Amino acid sequence: MPKFTTVSPTHIAGKKHYAWEGFRDGGYVAIGWLQEFDLSGMSKDAILELIRREEYYNESEAIHSFDGFLALEVNDYVAVNNVNHGLFGVGLVESCYLFEALMHDCGSENTSDFYSHYRKVRWVRTDYVCRSDIILDGETSWEPRGTVGCVQPHLPPYIVRWLGALAPGA
Repeated sequence: MPKFTTVSPTHIAGKKHYAWEGFRDGGYVAIGWLQEFDLSGMSKDAILELIRREEYYNESEAIHSFDGFLALEVNDYVAVNNVNHGLFGVGLVESCYLFEALMHDCGSENTSDFYSHYRKVRWVRTDYVCRSDIILDGETSWEPRGTVGCVQPHLPPYIVRWLGALAPGA
């Protein structure tokens, strides 16, 4: 069964839609921090130690994000969130971790904010859906804050409903 998580397209206020278009059109999801470091071949422990050495003000968020991002495997699902307002799209991860320095323009004029760590994604749905249109009463939705949500061992019901006939096993 495929795992699932959410990824935010940017940390820049007011630029989520712009950054989502980069994800959608480029066929990827990306995260920031350690922009100048290619982490290919590094163990998770070495990456987490590197994050700690960099002394980010949001170190725990960086650690959580890399932990989730690196836990994804080919054919896992990822949805791109607009905080808690809705989802821009959902797709299947098609690659292992990849690095290209400053490849994702997240809507900042400062290139030091750009993202370098990415995974190729084949988008299955790219039509925006509001949270209220897919979350049923009593259901828990994705985490509204943070770069990468907690990796879930299966697709949540709201994603299965949104995917419909495209969901695995449908």
